[in-house]
Amino acid sequence: MKRFIISLLLSALILTASPFTAHADLWDDIIGAASDAWDWTSGAATDAWDWTTGAASDAWDWTTGAATDAWNWTAGAAGDAWSWTSKAATDAWNATADFFAPPSNIGNPNIPAEPELPNGVQRCYVGYGSKRIESNKGYSGGVKITKDDPHYGWELGKFYISGFTRVLPVDDTTLMFLKTVGDDVELHFHLTQDIDMLNSNTLLTVANDDGGYDEDFGVQPTYLGRGALIVRHYDYEHNPGKTQIYTDYLSAKASGSADTVISLNEEGDYEVALDYRVLEKTRVLGTAATSSSFYNYRIYFRFSVRNGNCMAFPFDVKTGEELRNSSVTPNGFYLDFAYSRYLDIDVSYSVIVEGENGFTEDVRFNRPAQNGTDYAREGIYTLTVSNRYTGEKTVKLIYVGSDERIAGYMRQGYTTAQLLDALNGK
Repeated sequence: MKRFIISLLLSALILTASPFTAHADLWDDIIGAASDAWDWTSGAATDAWDWTTGAASDAWDWTTGAATDAWNWTAGAAGDAWSWTSKAATDAWNATADFFAPPSNIGNPNIPAEPELPNGVQRCYVGYGSKRIESNKGYSGGVKITKDDPHYGWELGKFYISGFTRVLPVDDTTLMFLKTVGDDVELHFHLTQDIDMLNSNTLLTVANDDGGYDEDFGVQPTYLGRGALIVRHYDYEHNPGKTQIYTDYLSAKASGSADTVISLNEEGDYEVALDYRVLEKTRVLGTAATSSSFYNYRIYFRFSVRNGNCMAFPFDVKTGEELRNSSVTPNGFYLDFAYSRYLDIDVSYSVIVEGENGFTEDVRFNRPAQNGTDYAREGIYTLTVSNRYTGEKTVKLIYVGSDERIAGYMRQGYTTAQLLDALNGK
């Protein structure tokens, strides 16, 4: 068909192209070339059509795949967004519900157990409850806690002293503890509250005080922490020692493991204060929102520690040996009051005089003894020791001299009256 069409076209051209003529071979060649051109063009067109239709198919597949992926991603992202929005809305609703209906502020307190004392060790509670402190005056003084106070109706804890032999009242508010050899007098605090929820109230806690001060003890503004224990000791001359401050005392006590016991083995008078601050949070219109208020409180008390013995301690001025009752020394002696500062010690000095009526006693002086004074004159010394707190009395005789007769009787434990009878032959 194509050769026929080409022949017609060429015949027409030849008929109209006179006077040109062509040979039959040339005509065949032209027809053949035209046929090949037709075949190539037709094949190229077919190939182009096949490629175009293939590319279009591939593009369609890619486009539909991309559209499917985009749809799946959009659907997933929308699902995630809905889940997040739903959860956020639920959380917001719960938070709003909690805000307007907050949980109860009644907690379950955790209070460490107070260690037991060894068998036979006595204890006595001291301190008479907390007092409210005006914040602009530091921790000093104090007023009674009233019913409108957040501290009303409950106590933080109790102080007690252990390891003494006897306790005596000094006045309505002060006690005296007598100790003897082997006693270990100590101050303890028995914590009866959870400092993170006072009176089982989670809105009432012991607060940190980083700038508190105490005028009574001369404590300058300093870090006190969650409760500060302050102890000051006065010696036998009523000279105050260095104030001891134990900061963050209530936190240490609440830990249940820290050493919070204070040793009190030194004679003297003591004053103690526990200064602490309380934070009260108050619900605003019944919601979870709170307002905060701070209050200062103090437990303060005094007590005394004394030796319960009734002993004097004379020592030889040369050998340093302790002299006991009926001792004899040619050197003299002195008294050491280190262990008897609060005892009344009197010394009577007499000499034995021989006269017409035999041997008699001549008392030369009778007066309070002095710490560190040497007693070296020859004669008989009578030391009378009185404990004003127990009513006990102890008497010691010491002979200073070298008279063998007197020394012999003294070593046998003779009293002065018995010595005179022996010297006079009675």
